[in-house]
Amino acid sequence: KEVEDLDAVELSHVGNAAYDALRRKHGWHHDKLWNVTSGKVIGEVHQTPMRSWAATEDLADGHDDWFPEKMGEIMSRTKVWCDIMSLGPPDGLFLEKMKEALKTIYDNAEGSDKKSNNPNDVWKHCWHARQL
Repeated sequence: KEVEDLDAVELSHVGNAAYDALRRKHGWHHDKLWNVTSGKVIGEVHQTPMRSWAATEDLADGHDDWFPEKMGEIMSRTKVWCDIMSLGPPDGLFLEKMKEALKTIYDNAEGSDKKSNNPNDVWKHCWHARQL
């Protein structure tokens, strides 16, 4: 079933292509597993490996340990919604920094009507979304 999302306006050509594929092929998941939203990039776009395209030698272990730290820092600024996408589940340093950030998000929600009584709900929600 094809769906239409009223927020699908002024999308980039990439956004239009993704929206078109999702609405035609995955309409039954609309508002559950996908939605059209807007936002902004916080700061600059970060990529890994950093400054390696001209490298002629193999990169040393730990060359991108800065990245999980930066992800945690960005997540920790969350006021209402933080959307993280990954090709696989977090582990190692990523898992550690994401747990720290989720705790910060929970702590920062103090007094908010969006705060759950259980700090594990934030992690459970992220884990459930990743499993879908």
